[in-house]
Amino acid sequence: METEQREEGFEKVVLEKLEWLTQEVGKLNLEERLSLSVEDKRFYSTKEAAGLVGRSAWTVRQFCNRREVKGAHKVAGRGQHDEWRISREGVEELRQRRHSPLGHSEAA
Repeated sequence: METEQREEGFEKVVLEKLEWLTQEVGKLNLEERLSLSVEDKRFYSTKEAAGLVGRSAWTVRQFCNRREVKGAHKVAGRGQHDEWRISREGVEELRQRRHSPLGHSEAA
């Protein structure tokens, strides 16, 4: 009984710390997020890049399909399963973009 209570208390503390850490990481800019990577990646998947720049994977794929991201190269698939590898510089470029996939300017 006492062991179970300690384990429940430990779980609660870990979950609270994890929630706090998740919120703090969300406040970081791209360079700070990239510096937290366990491994310094040269290339990121479409989904990883989208998460880093705050865009959808679809939007990132559209930029790549139109060859608007430097250092991006296609590795497999088509349509929704279209997969690209995007360089670190390409991720930074995506982060700085202020227009939609259709090329219309968005208000900053």
